[in-house]
Amino acid sequence: MENILEVQNLAFSFNTYAGEVQAVRGVSFSLKEGETLGLVGESGCGKSVTARSIVRLNPPYPTGEVKGGSILFKGRDVNKVSTKEMEEIRAKDIRMIFQDPMTCLNPTMTIGNQISEGILKASKNMSKRDARERAIEMLDLVGIPSPEDRYRQYPHEFSGGMRQRVMIALAIAVTPKLLIADEPTTALDVTTQAQILALIKKMQIEFKTAIIMITHDLGVVASSADKIAIMYAGKITEAGPADEIFERPAHPYTWGLLKSIPRLDSDVKQKLTPILGTPPDLFNPPEGCPFAARCPYAMKICRMYEPGTVTISQEHTANCWLYHEMAGNVLNPITGKMVKA
Repeated sequence: MENILEVQNLAFSFNTYAGEVQAVRGVSFSLKEGETLGLVGESGCGKSVTARSIVRLNPPYPTGEVKGGSILFKGRDVNKVSTKEMEEIRAKDIRMIFQDPMTCLNPTMTIGNQISEGILKASKNMSKRDARERAIEMLDLVGIPSPEDRYRQYPHEFSGGMRQRVMIALAIAVTPKLLIADEPTTALDVTTQAQILALIKKMQIEFKTAIIMITHDLGVVASSADKIAIMYAGKITEAGPADEIFERPAHPYTWGLLKSIPRLDSDVKQKLTPILGTPPDLFNPPEGCPFAARCPYAMKICRMYEPGTVTISQEHTANCWLYHEMAGNVLNPITGKMVKA
């Protein structure tokens, strides 16, 4: 099966009065039809900037600037298509669920009109009546009760969980080829989180949509992602199939993320292990490994030279000096096995 999306060596910077912020620095990944990629990392690591680059929603030059790389969607580089063509791609093929639905939904328009408008932009030959019926069908599909009545209501009349469901209905109403979900469960209670994730998975199965799930919480993608890319300081530090990332994580940053997640089988008195320190300043990124300053296993070379990509298994890669043949023995705290070159 061919890739529907290929991001190759993407670099994106923000130009500010204080200097250049290198938000994304050489990110590469691919996605097939019906596949889910979990893009995971701390706040400020470049996840959302990467996602917005795919749909060209980052600030344009001179504020924002693509410094290199390509983004191929169905074989076309989205950085090279016209503004009108990009609007058509966003209307039909790539939809995005944003982090805060209240700031993304128009407070002066009814929910139904907002969904109908999106449908009409994607299907210019569809009548307003058919668009209305489709919008009501979508509201019903995402589990909103009394969809005919809700169609005429405004965003402030919905709860946070219901607004997120509306955002999903708005995104899937045109059956997109790619759905980007940027922190779709932020600020929602655990029960609503589970419902939203189950709903996104149901929509994916029904429409065979490829999904990029952006989150800072590995637990969110544990049951939904086919593969995971771990981002740190604008770079991907580890990537591979989801089961391998959880069972055999290879990078110290991934170890830290997993050790900071509460486990059901752990003692209630057991303290979580935080990742000490703060991410590097992207005005002036470090020369070596970006995680070196916070890594308990860092060696002298880590602070001097950036590590290359190491193949852990056929589809599992990591960027770390611990796998060099001259590195000392280190115990993987997750697997309990020694790291081998």
